[in-house]
Amino acid sequence: VRGADQLLAREARPPALRTARAERPDFLVRVEELPTAEIAERVAAGAIDAGLVHLPSVPRGLRWQALGRIGIALVIPSNHALAKLARAPTPEEVSRHPLILYEPHAPGRALAERLFREFGVNLKVAAEVTFSQTMRSMARAGLAPAFVPYLLTGKKGLPEPEDLPRMAQTVVYEMTAKL
Repeated sequence: VRGADQLLAREARPPALRTARAERPDFLVRVEELPTAEIAERVAAGAIDAGLVHLPSVPRGLRWQALGRIGIALVIPSNHALAKLARAPTPEEVSRHPLILYEPHAPGRALAERLFREFGVNLKVAAEVTFSQTMRSMARAGLAPAFVPYLLTGKKGLPEPEDLPRMAQTVVYEMTAKL
């Protein structure tokens, strides 16, 4: 894998590399952590051989192999009004607050925009970022809530409680099935 988005480079790649190295101790891989859209563009242009990304749909002109599923968690700073609800907020409740989102034109941003449109509520932006790890850090620091992707490891790609990203100074709700 020459290109990997940050989420998959951090969560999916280490187990795969462990397996590959156990089978072939001389196995070596070089990974560039890039924005998802850039990885797809580079593979399509032949600049890199393969990429590890999470996208809402199969890109045209690329050979695609699904390796798993991604869940969505709402990560809320523990001192935020939404955290005080002591339950997962509704889309309407979330829409009253600015969020940490992916940068414009990123697949994750397009998904958030589409979901908010479907619920008939406005999307407010507190910060725009390239990588999910930055979202997690900003939410942990108390800036705003964020819809953060995470790797589903449960049977049939369903959310499991142990999969959720757990971070100090935050409250986390599984939102995959709700969105």
